Amino acid sequence: MNSRVTKRRNIGKGVNVHDILDESGNSIFDLLLYILHARHPSLSHHRDGLQRRTHDVLDLWSEQFPAEVQIWAVKAATETYRAELLQLIHPHASFHFHGT
Repeated sequence: MNSRVTKRRNIGKGVNVHDILDESGNSIFDLLLYILHARHPSLSHHRDGLQRRTHDVLDLWSEQFPAEVQIWAVKAATETYRAELLQLIHPHASFHFHGT
């Protein structure tokens, strides 16, 4: 275990991340949001790691839970399409169409 983490959180060898999250009432999602939103320099290596390895997480998820990933893909595509349509037809609270 990283000694810097041990000093900062006073964590022993028998404690793991999900125990800490459970005790604090937070989730992995909360932790990821915090890391991605925080501007603190000490978290920059975590943000960099998330950016570099997100595709690995998604690949693993698609291998383990292909049906869920298919649903995610459809939801993501739907939201992207919806956002693009809203930008196109409703840019400033009025209906102005931009032709191409």
